[in-house]
Amino acid sequence: MKNTFKKAVLLGCVAVFGLGITTAQEVDTKEGRKKMRTELKESLTASQKAQLENQKALRKQQHESLKATFSKEQIALADNKELNRKEKHKALRRTFTDDQKSLIKEQRAALKEEKKSFKASLTDEQKEKFASRDGKKKRKGKRRGHKNDDDKKEGRRK
Repeated sequence: MKNTFKKAVLLGCVAVFGLGITTAQEVDTKEGRKKMRTELKESLTASQKAQLENQKALRKQQHESLKATFSKEQIALADNKELNRKEKHKALRRTFTDDQKSLIKEQRAALKEEKKSFKASLTDEQKEKFASRDGKKKRKGKRRGHKNDDDKKEGRRK
């Protein structure tokens, strides 16, 4: 009986201690990300900050112009409080007309160009900070589901 009680107490302590470490790591990770974003923002020049503001304004304008093309049915879907954001998005995409789809493609292309010009304005140091800001690292090696050089020669997927 004593042995079982000791094991239960030990197990409980290990669980609480482990949970405490996990929580502390999560806080450190969140604070680290926040710090990295702040450092990145501080390292930007005035023109780079203006470019980011222009991108934000462009996204907002594009959103409003797309919303202006919505039919009554689409407006009802967008305003439906019973659907979560993903469900609304999925339902709306099914109802888009060809004109709306082409408008979205044009908007994406314009935003892609804005992002491309912003990235071109970054220094190597800024690019490094930008790439690692959310713990993202450049991929090394092969990615799942992609062909490698040997497979290309043989015409097969790994």
